[in-house]
Amino acid sequence: MGIRETGSLAECAVMKHGIGDVPVAWLPALGDHVRPQEPDMRMDQQAKGEFDVERSMEPACDMGDGVTAGHYRFDKRFAGELEATSVVHMLAVGTDVPGSAAYVAIERVSGSLHGRTGHFFLQHNGVMNRGAASLLLTIVPDSGAGALTGISGRMAIDITQGKHFYTLDYQLPAADAPSP
Repeated sequence: MGIRETGSLAECAVMKHGIGDVPVAWLPALGDHVRPQEPDMRMDQQAKGEFDVERSMEPACDMGDGVTAGHYRFDKRFAGELEATSVVHMLAVGTDVPGSAAYVAIERVSGSLHGRTGHFFLQHNGVMNRGAASLLLTIVPDSGAGALTGISGRMAIDITQGKHFYTLDYQLPAADAPSP
């Protein structure tokens, strides 16, 4: 079990899956450009910047019948219009079919967004279907706290030449608006 670099897949985790070692792609790193696939959400604000990622393996998650899912922790540091840190816990599985895998994750983001300090949660849903990747990162409804109470939206991740970039499209009530 471990993390390895593999060409355009950038990062790939190998885990024991009950059917031998199955490569499971860390989906935010697939290709150079993975955009969210979701219904149109109208957001009136946007934040962009870079982030750094440190990853570590956690104990595998028992899925029953001797099958495990990979469990990973990512610590991120955001720079730009979102100055924040986050902790991500991800579960990932692969299949016997090359290029097919999936992951889910929960991320707690804490910091300052355009000068407003607080925190919120993101939910990740990544799927790779025979090499075709889709990734959806959504702000968990009503998870915002502090000056980020009421935030909603989505995040896109782009990886270009090994650098990680984010685009956060969001809505946030005015600072003087009453809390929901």
